[in-house]
This record gives sequence, C-alpha cells and structure tokens, in this order.
Amino acid sequence: MKKISLKKTVSLLFLLFVGISMNAQEDDLKFHSITVGLGFWVAPASYSDDGLNFVADVATKHGEGIFSLYVNYAEDFNILGGGSESLLAGSLTYGRETNLLSWVKLEGHAGVGFFNHKFSEDDLDFSKTSIGFPLRAKLILFYKHFGLGINQNANFNSLVTTYSTDLVLQIIF
Repeated sequence: MKKISLKKTVSLLFLLFVGISMNAQEDDLKFHSITVGLGFWVAPASYSDDGLNFVADVATKHGEGIFSLYVNYAEDFNILGGGSESLLAGSLTYGRETNLLSWVKLEGHAGVGFFNHKFSEDDLDFSKTSIGFPLRAKLILFYKHFGLGINQNANFNSLVTTYSTDLVLQIIF
C-alpha cells in the first residue's frame, strides 16, 4: 500500500478548505474567525509525556455550523537530554458555538485529519502518520471582535492519543 506524504495531506486539506471558502460567494458560508494559541500537551503513552504546544485555526461559518482548518504542533521540552519527540496534526473540524453570556462563548468541535508522530533517540528514529480524530472545546471571553480564552484539545489516533490545553487569542470577522 502506497503511503501518502505529509505535504500532500496538508496540501489536500488546504485546497479543500480554500475550495469550500471560495464557494462562499454563492452560499451563506462566511469567514468566521482566526485563532492562535500556545500551551502544553501530554501524551501518557508517548516517550517523553509532555511539551510545548502551538495551535491555530481558520474558521468559516454556514448557518449555525463552524467549519475550520485546524493545525496543532507540539514538541517535547527535552531539557535534560534524551530523545526528541514532535507531533503535527492537521484537521478539518465541524463545530457549534453557544453564548453563555453576552461576552462569553463556548465552542465545541470534532473532525478528522492526519496525525504525524516523530521520535528520535540514539538508535531509535521514526516518523509515523495516522488518521486522527480531534475533539476540541474553546471557552472564549470577548470584547468586540477579539477574544481570549482556553482551548482544550484531544486527538485520538492509532499512534499516541494526545491532550493539550492552550491559551488562545481569537479574532472574529
């Protein structure tokens, strides 16, 4: 079975998202938000267990549904030496948001995408890719078009299930 490269997978997800967004001219699909964040990840069954995490998403909205292209990159701390570990996930997610207060929103998302896990230490060196199933929840405090909040993320896949918590900044269009 031929493996699909990481670059091809990212390119395909990006083109699919752009194609959907370009169709927005004829539909009710509108750009909704951009979110970026930084935090920590844990993977109980991985080699190094935790590290620094970066998340970003670009979202469009159609009716009540939010469609987003979500990227998650994590790397271990590796301060005391040893192996190095990194994770990269790219996903298309569908979500909904609810207003808890006029200035507080809760978003929930689920999706599918790729998950790449790299590890190297001495003689052990591997990079594996799998299908990932992310679940996310964002609690955002808003002022006009800007929000600050917490993003909770889990990615279930056949390699190593990961969990992360990130402080995020969201811009609403």
